[in-house]
Amino acid sequence: GILIYQAGAAVASTAAEQVTYVAMENLTSEIDIGARSAHGATFFLGSMAMVMLVSGVLSAGQIASLHAQCKQYFNI
Repeated sequence: GILIYQAGAAVASTAAEQVTYVAMENLTSEIDIGARSAHGATFFLGSMAMVMLVSGVLSAGQIASLHAQCKQYFNI
């Protein structure tokens, strides 16, 4: 499944059988954050800040720790 975190806390999730995402396999394409397709055809309306991509699975504790560190670093 997929867990979505906001401000260091899980806010949404999906069961494993509800997800069609397999993996990022095309290492030559750019990543579009805030776009629905690889070509950026449909964009997110709003704003995003401090987006992070990681190469593995993080625990809830690790995410909370990263959130606290970012809050302190950016003084927010």
